[in-house]
Amino acid sequence: MRAVRIEESKPRLVDIEKPEGRGVLIKVGSVSICGSDLHMIQQGIVEGAVLGHELAGTTPDGRAVAVEPFFGCGGCNLCDEGFNALCSKSRFIGGSRPGGMAEYVRVPESTLVPLPSGMPLEVASLVEPMAVAFHGLNQARVTAHDRVLVVGAGAIGLAVAAALKSRGIACDIVTRYPAQRTVAEVLGANPDPGEGYDVAIDAVGNTSSVADCVERVKPRGRISMVGCFWDPTEIPMTFCTKEQEMIASYTYKCRRPGRTFEEAASALAADRSIADTLITHRYPLEGAEEAFGTAADRASGAIKVVFDVGSG
Repeated sequence: MRAVRIEESKPRLVDIEKPEGRGVLIKVGSVSICGSDLHMIQQGIVEGAVLGHELAGTTPDGRAVAVEPFFGCGGCNLCDEGFNALCSKSRFIGGSRPGGMAEYVRVPESTLVPLPSGMPLEVASLVEPMAVAFHGLNQARVTAHDRVLVVGAGAIGLAVAAALKSRGIACDIVTRYPAQRTVAEVLGANPDPGEGYDVAIDAVGNTSSVADCVERVKPRGRISMVGCFWDPTEIPMTFCTKEQEMIASYTYKCRRPGRTFEEAASALAADRSIADTLITHRYPLEGAEEAFGTAADRASGAIKVVFDVGSG
């Protein structure tokens, strides 16, 4: 089968055997490139791996599903609560396990989340990043009474804006490029931010974005770190003098009640404009090198780059 594998820090189209062993064999319909894929390639930690943790496809019996890419031991307190990524024995589909940038991927049954009726597979790879966005809101305890700022208008920042829209909550957003501003406005976010916010969602994760959040959030306000710190990051002293709260947000909850993938899938199914605005580029697997180059160039207008693998 065709697959995209990282070789010498570059995505290469290769021909490999279909995955064997335990689990459900998923025929991949769509899979998208995440910013963390780019970071992992740069840091050399996925050499020889088949990436793709944002994926959707069909089971052998014809079910259309999204795939939660993390699964743990299944027996610890964290797994019982649905926080699979935090389990000490967690596995990562698209990292430590072969991912969805291939025609087929084999995954545990427990990771499968049925898609809403009629939801097309070609947009369902967005369920995972939308789940990241919803989890960030949950971690920060965002309510309709909060004045909310999103810092960063890449794929995750705009997904946060879409998640807020689906919950009927207004937000302002810090954008960098004209294309981001346009998409933000389509999603109902105000791209002209001010100060005095109850909550900021940092979708970047560096010294500059943290400083922006600290400056704009009011005393005793909350900052949700949806963007991961890939490099050492400084926090200004005013974070302390304003007695703010910084909250980590890594993945999502993988069990009911409150299974995050389910809300994410429902939001995408209910509002097609989310997918229409977030997905800016589509490629076949054969276009892997160009696709990754596009995803890395935000100035080109790229937000979410998706591989169309098959319709299922």
